[in-house]
Amino acid sequence: MKKLLLLLSAALLLPMAVGAQPVQKIMGHYENDSISPEGTTVTQSGTRSIAIMLHPEELEIYQGGKITAIRVGLSEPTLISKVLITPVTGDDQYGERVEWDCEMNADGWNVFELPTPYEINLGENDKLLVGFYFQQAAGISPLSFVNIGEAYDTYSYTKVGSRFKWKPINTTEYGNLSLQCIVEKDSYPDYRILASNLRTLSMIQEGDSLPFALDVHNRGIKQIGAGGLLMDVDVDGELVANITNENPFENGYCTIIDAIPTDGLESREHTLTVTLQAVDGIALDEPIVLETKFLSYKNSYPRQKHLVEQLTSTYCTYCPLGNSMLSILLGC
Repeated sequence: MKKLLLLLSAALLLPMAVGAQPVQKIMGHYENDSISPEGTTVTQSGTRSIAIMLHPEELEIYQGGKITAIRVGLSEPTLISKVLITPVTGDDQYGERVEWDCEMNADGWNVFELPTPYEINLGENDKLLVGFYFQQAAGISPLSFVNIGEAYDTYSYTKVGSRFKWKPINTTEYGNLSLQCIVEKDSYPDYRILASNLRTLSMIQEGDSLPFALDVHNRGIKQIGAGGLLMDVDVDGELVANITNENPFENGYCTIIDAIPTDGLESREHTLTVTLQAVDGIALDEPIVLETKFLSYKNSYPRQKHLVEQLTSTYCTYCPLGNSMLSILLGC
């Protein structure tokens, strides 16, 4: 009886010993289900093409995986008649385009399962163009753009000179196009940190606090809690502060907002540097460094009385200017 129980236990554990199932993850300029309730029109009426260009830093963790589906988010219903994928080299040479006919037309997310998965095996610095053909009719704005993370430009297949080519159409002000891939892979890293858009005031009075912000994105699969990200803040190469994120990442994104003192800064241009050092106590293989410039100035001069001579000499350099300023001050 004891031997039988052991055999039964082994049989129950056997499926768990088999290799883990592949993990699916969204690949795109952003990776959640957000869709803009107010659509956008960026092309003329007719059957049009539109695409996103995925860059090497976005593709890194997906190398070796397989695209099993392409999904398109629409703010208004319109016909999507075709989806496509094209590899692009670092020097912008387009490879073989693979495309599939489809028929999707619902507002919200439209998902097309690829008949044969597309394997992601790209060279160093290669990019990936993912797009679709849709029907743009007068009076509708079907395209969804979402302001999440760093905004990347959108591409359209446009006639340039005597031939057609994929060309960016300057849509970053709208955000990122709602176009994504489902990628299946054996495993993904816990962390893949990207940071961008370090920003601060262009000018600050010495002694005031200097606010700054930056956007951080974790493309890995582990949620980063509050305090999980460690950063150094320098001004002109001198360490000013060590900070951590006060809020947890939401859908892989976090905007870091903080401020540093400016006591003792000279009146000139300075360099603010933020260096991401570690996540959840694990040092990054390569610290991420962001920089931006700002000006610092001392206290403004106190109010002073000035003597202005009101003359109209033809050859006087300053008299016409002084006369005009007096007229303004007197309300003439």
